[in-house]
Amino acid sequence: MQRLALEDVRQLSPNPLLEAQPDLASVRSQVCLRGYSYFYMPWRKYRIDLEPTGVTAVDFTELPLDSACW
Repeated sequence: MQRLALEDVRQLSPNPLLEAQPDLASVRSQVCLRGYSYFYMPWRKYRIDLEPTGVTAVDFTELPLDSACW
C-alpha cells in the first residue's frame, strides 16, 4: 500500500494567460510526487510529465529519494 503527496509543480513555458495570443500547445508542465509507505515512511519519488492540456501523463520517471525533482 502506498500514499502519494504532491511535492512540487513546474511549468516549463511562460504563462499563457499573460499573452494576447496564447499558444496553448507549447505549455508543458511537470509534477513531482513523493510516495509514502502505509506508515508514512518516505518510500519513493516520482516525476510526471504532462501533455499540453495538463490532463494526461506522457512520461513517468521514478527518482531516488535523496535527489531533487528538477
